[in-house]
Amino acid sequence: FITIHLNAAAEYNSNPSGCETWIYDKAKLPTQLLARDVQVAMVNILKCKDRGVRTSSEFTTLKRTKMPAICVEPAFMTNVAESKRMVTKEWTFMVARAIFSGIVSWFNEMESKSDAQRSE
Repeated sequence: FITIHLNAAAEYNSNPSGCETWIYDKAKLPTQLLARDVQVAMVNILKCKDRGVRTSSEFTTLKRTKMPAICVEPAFMTNVAESKRMVTKEWTFMVARAIFSGIVSWFNEMESKSDAQRSE
């Protein structure tokens, strides 16, 4: 489960910038790995400041979902430079490509772990 949000700061054009990925604070390893892989892909493809993978118990959708679940925040809509980029088709495609790339990396990792367990 992947939800995509745009981040915001209290004041328009305040200093915060960059991308981050949220997970439930009691998330299991598959969710942690998915968040890591998507975050790495966003930083590499979007060239955004890496705000990291963050945890919270406040996101109901992440807390109650029974599958790997992450909330991706690729930019701040209250940051003037980022808000100008995010309205372009190119940026939208880059976000989609980053998330897709992260999912593929995660899926390949999960598949190799599963193969390794089967061969034990």
